[in-house]
Amino acid sequence: MPWGRGSVWPALALQTDPLPKSGLVCCRNSAAVLCGVIPSNQYLFERSQMGVGKFILHRFNGDEEYEVQRATILAVHDEDGFRLWFEAETDGVCLRSLPDTASLHGHPKAEVAVGLKKIEPTRLAGKKFSVPAAYDHKIDNHVASIYYVEHEDLDDNLIEIDARDGDVFQVRWSGTTTDINYYDSSKPRTRVEIVAAFKFKDMAKWSAGAPSH
Repeated sequence: MPWGRGSVWPALALQTDPLPKSGLVCCRNSAAVLCGVIPSNQYLFERSQMGVGKFILHRFNGDEEYEVQRATILAVHDEDGFRLWFEAETDGVCLRSLPDTASLHGHPKAEVAVGLKKIEPTRLAGKKFSVPAAYDHKIDNHVASIYYVEHEDLDDNLIEIDARDGDVFQVRWSGTTTDINYYDSSKPRTRVEIVAAFKFKDMAKWSAGAPSH
């Protein structure tokens, strides 16, 4: 849902000092691989329990990759019309990190709202949607954002729904944002790529027709 900038972590919001050239070390618990810092370049880690997809940040200095833990589609009908909210959360499960951000322990998540004239869940497979800007001036609200250690706009969104299996949809979603570690625009924009199985909440009700307010 639309976010506000009041709930951020100021201590982690900016990282402007250069970090030593370092990579990652992993510490396993019962659920995941947690990343820390050791001398090296970068390492790829596998998680003991698979999630529902991948969340990749294509940055100027390489790729950061996280495992999507939850991916949902939420249908909404309110004064702004019909919308589908796509939301992906990683809980910070790191598969591949980069030296300059490993110590931030980011928890990437993203959301985007697609405006529609009507919602027909069973016909979504094969559809493509574009949300060019994070802020929709028509409804005077944000419709797309990404969170790493604070919220930022997510622009140039392209959502492609490849297939459906019951109430689960295979989705490819891409967008662009300011670099997660350089908020002064001194670095090229980051391309965000999410590929995951999204579960449509209350799909049966929406398939039978839009619920009343």
